Formats: sequence, C-alpha cells, structure tokens
Amino acid sequence: MNSLFPRDAFVPDDAGVRRHVMAIWTALAERSANRVTPEECEQLFGFYLFGFVEARHEQETPVRRLTAFRALAETVMAPAHIERVLHFVPTEQQAALQAACQSTERKGRADGKAFADSITEAAGAASGINRSQYPSG
Repeated sequence: MNSLFPRDAFVPDDAGVRRHVMAIWTALAERSANRVTPEECEQLFGFYLFGFVEARHEQETPVRRLTAFRALAETVMAPAHIERVLHFVPTEQQAALQAACQSTERKGRADGKAFADSITEAAGAASGINRSQYPSG
C-alpha cells in the first residue's frame, strides 16, 4: 500500500488485534465454505472489519479509519482483494448477502467496541485511575 503515512501510523502494533483479525478470517472461511463463494466470504470479512475499525477508531478521521482498515485487511488479503471489498455494495437481488453483511458488520462493531473498552480500561489501570468511580457520559 502506498500511503502518505507509515503503515502502522494508525494501527497500534498490537499482536492481539492482528490475531483476532486472523481468527475472524479463519472462522468466516470455515463456516461459510459451503454456503458462499470465496468473494462473498471476503465481502463478509470486509463488513466485519469495517464495523470493527469504526468502533475501535470512532474518534479518528475517515482517512485514519480507512488506513487502519487497510492495514488490518492486509493481514489476510491481497491489495487487489481489499480494493474489491472496499467498492462492494450488495444489490437488492442479493438480499440474503445484504442481511449477512449487515449482521457481520454489527458483530464487528461490537467486537471493536469491546477491544477499545479493554484498551481504555488497561490504560486507566496502568495510570491508577478507576473509571467506575466516574459517571459515563
């Protein structure tokens, strides 16, 4: 990927996140092997990853989120496949795939939020701050 920014500028070198992304890729491929095409599996993964990155980097600019998406996607996909995923929109004739993509994106969003929350909690613990003492808002 050619970018104005270093590859890891927006994605922390977090082996846990990369392992998670690889595990999701493997799980999707195994679970959908007989039900969808390899291209559709990539689309599902793209929607999951989009949701994951959106939640994990919600305070970032769209450019930073896209950079994070690409960096994580490159863990398991070739650049040409990533570009195809980024330009894919399910049609009305693909209602089942459309529903699966929406569901998968929601799951990614939930996982991304959980990762973001765990990082925030770990940072608070390291600094001695107990977040439960403060109201959320």
